Amino acid sequence: MSNWADDASDWLWDIELTFAEAELLFAASQNKQFRQRTRHRLRRRVNAWATQRGFCFVREKL
Repeated sequence: MSNWADDASDWLWDIELTFAEAELLFAASQNKQFRQRTRHRLRRRVNAWATQRGFCFVREKL
């Protein structure tokens, strides 16, 4: 996958997320199409967002 995902993950801390957006980012953080570094950045941002709101996302078992 190109570097656009890495570049986009740098901007996540500057964006106020909605629940739907956080849910999409969490799903993307489980996707092996993205680099591990990008997935970790996504997870850190989504986990911080969820913690501020008092809940956590759980990945589904396949």
